[in-house]
Amino acid sequence: MAERRSSATETVTIGTTIYTVAMSTFVATLTGPRGATYTAVENIRSGTWSVITGSGRPLTVGGRVVRMRRHGNQFEVLGPAGPHSR
Repeated sequence: MAERRSSATETVTIGTTIYTVAMSTFVATLTGPRGATYTAVENIRSGTWSVITGSGRPLTVGGRVVRMRRHGNQFEVLGPAGPHSR
């Protein structure tokens, strides 16, 4: 789960890596500790976020592109079989 750091920036842990998340209305930019950046967009109907582009290796969980759901001040990383916590 990610914790809110300010009104526009938070973090999310995917696997063992902590990413800084900069939010805008329907787009989020994830930045890794070594500077790799990923762009995620929100599916308004389902409320999930999918990573669509990246400057580094593909960002996956269980071999599938990372999807996240936002719950208030936190992101939940969704795995291949649905929601799970880390």
